[in-house]
Amino acid sequence: MSLSLAEFRRLPAMLGSGAARPIRFGAVGLITFGVQMGCFAALHGSGLSPVISNAIALAIAVQFNFAANQLFVWADQPVTLLSLGFVRRWIAFHGFLALSLAVNFSVFVVAQLFLPPIIAVMLGIGSSTAIKFVSLDRYAFRS
Repeated sequence: MSLSLAEFRRLPAMLGSGAARPIRFGAVGLITFGVQMGCFAALHGSGLSPVISNAIALAIAVQFNFAANQLFVWADQPVTLLSLGFVRRWIAFHGFLALSLAVNFSVFVVAQLFLPPIIAVMLGIGSSTAIKFVSLDRYAFRS
């Protein structure tokens, strides 16, 4: 499969479209995973305990994820930095993140009763990712 020159020139617009938002969301998720792992490795490698290293890495990754979602995934829904709208988004983002973690764990707990644990983990991740995307798209990052 190859792109024509005209298709190649339309690629940035296509990737910036609302239809490509799930792709951007997934890419940000993967990059956030790398940020957390990199921070953990650096912190743990500097002598911090694994628990403290992971807690700090997670806090950094969550804030990175918020910023990347704001600037890249929902860039078409801008708000002014430190405005009431920005603060509302930041609070909503963290609330929906907590909800998605609760869904992840709940789905895992139920699914592991009937399925192999690795499948239960994947179902938890998939369901929480879907909940997070829909809630961020419909509520947290709406104009």
